[in-house]
Amino acid sequence: MEIKDMKKKIRHEKWREEISECQSSGLKVKEWCGNKGLNTNTYYNRLRVIREEILALPESEVQEIVPVSISSEISVNDTENTASPTPRDSNRDKAVIRKGDIEIELLERITQDMIVMFLRGLKEC
Repeated sequence: MEIKDMKKKIRHEKWREEISECQSSGLKVKEWCGNKGLNTNTYYNRLRVIREEILALPESEVQEIVPVSISSEISVNDTENTASPTPRDSNRDKAVIRKGDIEIELLERITQDMIVMFLRGLKEC
């Protein structure tokens, strides 16, 4: 891979992250772009480029959607050998992401960056 291609790949990965951040922010594109100092036309041009890249991929390379289930469970603190849940862990909602034999439990305090990191890791499995 040439340096030019590597730079393009890195730049487009940054665009994907920005697009994802915008879409998950809950803000309108114009508001999000204003907060980031980005022209809305630039945002939409980048979105078009990324979409075209995804459409050009062979079907075998398109990322599969990973099903996510939400459950409410009581956690038991095993490190203290107690059978009762700790008050801060009681009845905590969590998201569970499963792919094959791999299961990741995401507690309510997890950040968006951590979720993205876990999903990228699952993609490599």
